[in-house]
Amino acid sequence: AVVQDLKARGYRDLVLLPLYPQYSRTTTGSSVNEFERACARHGYRPQTRLVREWHDHPAYLDAIAECVRAEAGKFPEPDPGAIELLFSAHGLPKKLVKQGDPYERQIEVTFEALRIRLGWPRMTLCYQSRVGPLEWLKPYTADVIREKAASGCRQMLVYPIAFVSDHSETLYELGMEYAELAHEAGIAHYRVVPALNAHPLLIRALADLVLRPR
Repeated sequence: AVVQDLKARGYRDLVLLPLYPQYSRTTTGSSVNEFERACARHGYRPQTRLVREWHDHPAYLDAIAECVRAEAGKFPEPDPGAIELLFSAHGLPKKLVKQGDPYERQIEVTFEALRIRLGWPRMTLCYQSRVGPLEWLKPYTADVIREKAASGCRQMLVYPIAFVSDHSETLYELGMEYAELAHEAGIAHYRVVPALNAHPLLIRALADLVLRPR
C-alpha cells in the first residue's frame, strides 16, 4: 500500500530508515527485500538511500545511558554497585552469524560503547526470544537471570538493547515472563528500562541519519 501511494504521489527519491540499529539480513535485510519486491510488482523505480545500520550513533548511545541511569534511580538501593545490569538483545541462530551476518558483532559494539559511557560495575550482554531447535546466540537471558539469582543478586535492571520501541518482547517477555522468573529465583527487585520510543536523543539520531548528504 505504501509503495502504491509513493508511486501515485510521484516521489522519485526515498530514504529507507530501518528502526533496527544493528543490521541483520533477517531484519533490515528482509525488510528491504520486501520493499524491492513491492516496487517490482508495481513498476516503481525510485532512487533510494538505505541507512544500513546506526548501532554506534552517539545520540542513540547517549539516550540509552540516560534511560538506564534514570531507571536505576528507582531501586531501593540506587547505587550502581548494588544493581546487576543486563542488556538483552533479540537472539539470532548462530549459523547465520557463521555465514557472515554482522548482527552479533554490531550488538557487541553497542554494548562496549555503553560500558564505557556508563562505567557500571556489573554488566552482562545476553539474548532473548529464541525459538525452534537451532542453537542461537548465547548466553540466553533466562539462563543469565537464574545464574545471577543463584550468585545472590537482589536488584536486577534489564535494558532491551536492539529494541527502540516497546512491544511484546519488551513489555511481555522481559516485563512479565522474565520478571516472574526473576522473582521465583529470588531476585527481590527486578526492573526493565523502557525502550527509547520517542526519546528526544533518539529522534535527534534519526534526524541526523536522514539528513546526512548522500
